[in-house]
Amino acid sequence: MQLYCVTDFQIVQTMSEVLPTTSQQLTALKKTPSRFRWFPFITKVDDTYYLHLGYKTSRGEISELRSSKKNSVTKIPFGSPVKCDFYSANDQETDQAEFSFTNSKNYTVKQKLCYLDCFVIEHFFPDVSLAFAKKVASLIVERKEKLLCRFFALISHSRGFDQHREDVHTDEGEELEDTIESSFLSDKSILKDFKEFYAAALESAKVLNRPPSDIRTFFVAKRKNAESSKETKKKPHIEIVDEKEMKEIEDASGLEKRYYKSLFGLVSVPLSNLKIHPGLVKQLDQSRVESIISSMMKRFDPSLNVPVICPTEGSEVTDLSTVSQSEFLVITKIHTVKAFMDLDSKGQFVTLSSHENGTIPCFVANLSSDELVHYGNFRNNDVNFQFSKHSAPQDLLKSYVSLFHKSGAPSASSFIERMAYLARFAPDVTTALRKLCHWSITAVTALVETVAKYEKFETTDKKPNNYRVNLSRQERMVMPDRIFKRLGKISEEFFMAVYQDIVTGAVSLLSCIEDFEKKSKMEKVSSVLSAIAEFRTYENIRMDNPGMFDYEQLKHFFGADIRKNGSKNKEASRLEDYYKSVVSGSADDDKISFVPLSDIKTAVAAGKFDTFQVLVAMFKNEVDSSDISNLLLNRQRCNQIIILIFPSLNCKIEVLNWAKDNVSNDIGIKQIFFQCEGVQSGAFEENLMYAILAGNVKTGIKVKVCQEGLGVLPLLVSQISSIGSTVAAVVGNNDPLFKIHSDPCQNKVTYFGSTKEVNDFRISLIAVREDGELQPPVDDDDVLEDNTEANYGEDLEDGSGDSSFKDIENDSGSIISYSPRASSKDGGLRHLEDSGINLNEDSTSPFKYDISSGKYDLIETSSCIKKL
Repeated sequence: MQLYCVTDFQIVQTMSEVLPTTSQQLTALKKTPSRFRWFPFITKVDDTYYLHLGYKTSRGEISELRSSKKNSVTKIPFGSPVKCDFYSANDQETDQAEFSFTNSKNYTVKQKLCYLDCFVIEHFFPDVSLAFAKKVASLIVERKEKLLCRFFALISHSRGFDQHREDVHTDEGEELEDTIESSFLSDKSILKDFKEFYAAALESAKVLNRPPSDIRTFFVAKRKNAESSKETKKKPHIEIVDEKEMKEIEDASGLEKRYYKSLFGLVSVPLSNLKIHPGLVKQLDQSRVESIISSMMKRFDPSLNVPVICPTEGSEVTDLSTVSQSEFLVITKIHTVKAFMDLDSKGQFVTLSSHENGTIPCFVANLSSDELVHYGNFRNNDVNFQFSKHSAPQDLLKSYVSLFHKSGAPSASSFIERMAYLARFAPDVTTALRKLCHWSITAVTALVETVAKYEKFETTDKKPNNYRVNLSRQERMVMPDRIFKRLGKISEEFFMAVYQDIVTGAVSLLSCIEDFEKKSKMEKVSSVLSAIAEFRTYENIRMDNPGMFDYEQLKHFFGADIRKNGSKNKEASRLEDYYKSVVSGSADDDKISFVPLSDIKTAVAAGKFDTFQVLVAMFKNEVDSSDISNLLLNRQRCNQIIILIFPSLNCKIEVLNWAKDNVSNDIGIKQIFFQCEGVQSGAFEENLMYAILAGNVKTGIKVKVCQEGLGVLPLLVSQISSIGSTVAAVVGNNDPLFKIHSDPCQNKVTYFGSTKEVNDFRISLIAVREDGELQPPVDDDDVLEDNTEANYGEDLEDGSGDSSFKDIENDSGSIISYSPRASSKDGGLRHLEDSGINLNEDSTSPFKYDISSGKYDLIETSSCIKKL
């Protein structure tokens, strides 16, 4: 018979006091693997007992057994077992015997008998009785494993344990429905053993102050260097800082206690008796001293000028009445005292309030060491910084409410405005404050309530990242000036209508400000529109032209204004042109149409775009881009040209790999590069937009390619299509549309997108066309000059000058691809073959064709750009 429940010779000696142990058993004990040891364990919280199954890791730590659902990677603490079974092949193969435990969630864990180690708990809780461990061990030694198995299941349901139910179980854990004949404990010897088992469990329970959700929190691992454990949960930084601060403050021999005890009393000391402490002289900043002098001469505040001083080395103050005859060293407010000294040299010190007799009120401290001197200086600055509060315009609103009830609105408003001047608030901030003070006292009080919620982070406005730390320190959230100025433009009626929603958290203060701004802009542009329409009401204009003068359309004309002399600004002139074009029925070009779609993918599958001769598609969502691009290529006809613009390089590679296996070799696929708008990052390859052109492009054409990114699309489309072709632009759901037609339009162009994006794009096209900002297209052989925002350069045959726009024609006359600002002889442009996916071309592209797998793969893009 072997003993499997102890692990080392010391614990075997403990066992030997209770049970006889042979030398054969001692040999078996040393062979038990340490990292698989498990043990039963009892805890007590309040009046409830819990049975745990724990294990000891190879690192010497204790953890509760964990389990999970089938095929789930998430594991949770196992909890108290409600059922236990024991399996053993035969008496000889004891290393194969195992317990099977089931918890209340019907999760099961199995533990081998040979790895049971009852006494491992002694290493971690030396104050806990080993009665329960000894009782479990004795049942194993006596080969009563099945009896122990039943005891494990019963004890969890026994009186006092967490699984016990008065209406279901007996005090011993059996179900009340069991008859006396079927009761497991009807045998008196078994009942006696269980009562001993139960009593040992209660005696060995570890008392805890919280529910044992995971027993790892109740153990300290025994290891050579427990502090270096990677499993140890680190405390939050702020908690560590607070603990160390309190430890230092409460230390009787610490700096804070010693410094506080050294403070002797408050007394007025002649300025001539003061000197800056020699150890602090190097900290003086003369420029700061000059600033303090300037502030003192403007607005002197005597309450801010009480330094801490100490007697010279070797002396101690015992009587404050004799300090006028002694010299002292200044350790705090050294810049203030130095400012007093400079003013005294000019005879101006005695002109300051409360200093007419040439003295300064000071706290005397009997400091015994230089370290306390430096701590005192540091302490003063640190405490002042922690509780310093910068003046903010929102503070004056609170003062206004208080002054209003004392002296009335005119006087309170005047005082607040004077205070704003002295606080050096910006003129527009002061104006906003003045407007708010003109509200009724009820509205201002409601605003003060809203601001108080805002300061305490209780509104739904965006909060700083560390706002929880600020809140714990009782620091407030200051309203930025830019928001306060916008708040001053809100009308009292609008604010009173929404302020309850703000304080209850339904909406944010900023969103209400933005709603009012939209409302105000709409009212102003509507009044301008009414004047342009010969003073027809805005409501009638909307009714006569549904969908043409809503917010989505009029937002493009915000800022429109008609001056007193009747002249219109730029936005008003554009609005007038737009109104006339809508009324006359010529708002849209006859060759351009707009079709809103609820779902682009469904439209593609239904063949909505099959009849178009040229199709330009761009999707910002990578999943939509891959799926819809593959669907478009799969439905492409031989006489159709498709340009696909991708959100990422990986998406382009994925579509190319799909196209190689699924697109006919009769359809050529060419790679195109566009430059992103603005610099995206320092990496050159990340400033590119990737696209492919699928279709058979006719030869003998010349293409201009500019470095303006997608701005080249109208010219590119006109080159690859004949006059009168049907052209379509399609974008993903809620993606913005882009222009693909030239002015004037020579093709039949249709734009597809979501309803909102189609309306926005439609209005923007009309506004831009009426304003005349876009230049009409020129012939291929002409020079395109533009002195406004976009500089397209010139066509230069010798390669000199601006190379951002050039005519390129390869030997076969096929379309070229674009690589912006690449260092190559053709100014960043390179030729593409007229065939399908050209494998020989891939050495100069961001793709590598793997012959063995037949797939494209991404190579180092920076190196490929150098080749382009």
